[in-house]
Amino acid sequence: MTEFYSASEYLTIKNSKRNLLIGYFISLAVCLAIIVAIMIIYANEPYGTSLRTPFLIALIAIIVLFVTYSFVFFSIKIGRLKKYQYFVYYAIYGRTETTKATVVAVNNSITDIGGFDCRSLDVLVWSDIENDYVTRLVYYDVEKDIGDVKVDDVLTLKLSSNYVVAFKKENL
Repeated sequence: MTEFYSASEYLTIKNSKRNLLIGYFISLAVCLAIIVAIMIIYANEPYGTSLRTPFLIALIAIIVLFVTYSFVFFSIKIGRLKKYQYFVYYAIYGRTETTKATVVAVNNSITDIGGFDCRSLDVLVWSDIENDYVTRLVYYDVEKDIGDVKVDDVLTLKLSSNYVVAFKKENL
């Protein structure tokens, strides 16, 4: 079976998230140091001088820029990395099922599922509840190569929910 996710990938994602948080806290410390320095200079200026206004404007501009920068750059990136880290963790260590399926349709359009770009396959699987074959929509990561899968190919799929964690193309 071709595994899409491994423990080393999970550790890499976890380290990336940690490094991003370290970068955020370093930039926060630098920003706070600049703000404190400007406030000290501002407080030491005599009242009524023309230099107080530019220091106050610079202080407000730095605060607004840092808040915007931290939201756009860090919060969105950390949020996506956190979601992806949890997904990979559950894909590796969570509950999975292995099933043999026949491909009914291949959808090459990109869909956003839970914050991830995915492609989908319609597969025909056996349902113990229905006691019949049912069509099931399964998703796989756009960045992972599933190979040349065509209609009527038989695949062995390892699924976490409806998400392909591993697959094997059966030879007929």
